[in-house]
Amino acid sequence: MGMYLMRQIGDRGVYGNPELPDFMVFLNWTELPWFWSGFDQFWFACLMAVVILVCWPLSLAGWHSGHGFPASTFPS
Repeated sequence: MGMYLMRQIGDRGVYGNPELPDFMVFLNWTELPWFWSGFDQFWFACLMAVVILVCWPLSLAGWHSGHGFPASTFPS
């Protein structure tokens, strides 16, 4: 959702760039990265938020079962 909100600021930001968020202008980026491409649409941002909320716990469960970090790094 933060990516969506940064895209909505547009030319009202400090640097006035209609395409890039202010932090990208500050860092001298010339174009948006490919993974920012859909985040100017609210429905897409909501969909990605749900995907992350569903997939993140699944990936952590995989790490806890021994597919990433050792199980001893997690409290029992």
